[in-house]
Amino acid sequence: LGIPEDEIGIHDSFFDLGGHSLSILRFLARTASKSWNIGIKDFYSHKTIAALSQQIDQGPIRQEQTSTMERTMVRPPKKPNLNFDSTSRKLGKVLLTGVTGFLGAHIAKDLLDDEEVQVYCLLRGESVHECIERLEARFDHYFGELSYKYKREIGVRLHLIPGDIENMQWLKQFEFPKFEGIIHAAALVKHYGDYEQFYLINVKSTDNLLQYAQAHNIPFHYISTMSVSGGRTSQASTKFTEECYDIGQLLEDKVYLKSKFEAERLVLLAMNQGHNVSIYRIGNLTGRYSDGVFQPNIEENRFYARLKSFIEIGAVSTALMDTQVEFTPVDCCVTSLLKLISLHLESGGGIYHLYHPYNLTVRNVAEMLGHLNHSIQEMESEHFSNHLAQLSLTAEGQELLMGIVGDRADRDAESENPVLQDNRYTLEVLSRLGVEWPDINIDYISKIVSYMTQTGFLSNRDKRPHLNKEMSNK
Repeated sequence: LGIPEDEIGIHDSFFDLGGHSLSILRFLARTASKSWNIGIKDFYSHKTIAALSQQIDQGPIRQEQTSTMERTMVRPPKKPNLNFDSTSRKLGKVLLTGVTGFLGAHIAKDLLDDEEVQVYCLLRGESVHECIERLEARFDHYFGELSYKYKREIGVRLHLIPGDIENMQWLKQFEFPKFEGIIHAAALVKHYGDYEQFYLINVKSTDNLLQYAQAHNIPFHYISTMSVSGGRTSQASTKFTEECYDIGQLLEDKVYLKSKFEAERLVLLAMNQGHNVSIYRIGNLTGRYSDGVFQPNIEENRFYARLKSFIEIGAVSTALMDTQVEFTPVDCCVTSLLKLISLHLESGGGIYHLYHPYNLTVRNVAEMLGHLNHSIQEMESEHFSNHLAQLSLTAEGQELLMGIVGDRADRDAESENPVLQDNRYTLEVLSRLGVEWPDINIDYISKIVSYMTQTGFLSNRDKRPHLNKEMSNK
């Protein structure tokens, strides 16, 4: 943190001293050789030096299912009878939250591509002018030369409303038209922090919008995440299909996932009461299939940070080579999402799993990267760990480790009861709607890497340390 030692007490809060997620990663990178077995979340649950020290002394503790979460028995209803002829009906007027986010901006774009659609967006801000500036900056980033096409719709077919989604007052301050649908895509998507903040933004806002939708008989479309399936469960390994909700996921210390799980419970309760509400669980969103463009705060995305580290380190552990890797291009995801939303303008609500159905393995990705002049060597696990420990001893090496140090200490990753995600029902419905997912091939991976390089996130010079050939399998 750059603070003199004599000005820090062992009972001072890391965050009160100016600590943040990036400084946590730097700390973990510098101490990677220590085998302390602490991760990012430990800094939020043990905020002082004294508490962290005690956690380090105790070592890793296997977490059992001792959740205090409200596990109200709620089950998804039976799948609705779908009217595939209803997709010809236009959306008309839509209320959209999260428009400045990566997914929300692309939803707005595709909605505005239909000249008969009016989009009303709630943005955090003190004034309409402030909201316009924020939105135009995001449109410029995402859509480049085409951004003018969407910016000129502001005040015409794109209506901006300043307010906070967790505050019900904004819904009472405006005279809204009759909406054909509410798409709730706003969320606090960080994986660490205080749960109270996640509850307000991710759960309370959902409750507010649900109440409004129910009072005005408006179809409600909730954007969730496939991660609510959990990395592991307290039960035997199980599939997580569109008909699943509570399978004993261990989410107590995963603040983001816990909040999305709680929000889904509210939506499911409304669904079971007969309201037209739907849930869309989104997979691992990646850059556009057309050109690889990704979110501006790319360094905050765990998947991209991990990919950057492995490319710049130039090596992967043998133990990881068969691990599956999911790429769900945002533009393809939005195409599928809006097709499903149009299906539910009249049909009862449904639950869908929107992610690319065909995963690559780390080995597949490594081979493609090799063809793109980013060779990735396979190393025995022990040698790989020793190599990372050596990297942690230098400032440049620590920079290379930033994307993976948090994962290495995540003890929940070692799961005896992994959850197996399933989206066959969603694929069947999309097939009936004429939607197919494109191949994740070397051309697409090239676009991802090119975008990472063009933005300066991935170095265009070889920073990789020398690898001892005796330590490599290949």
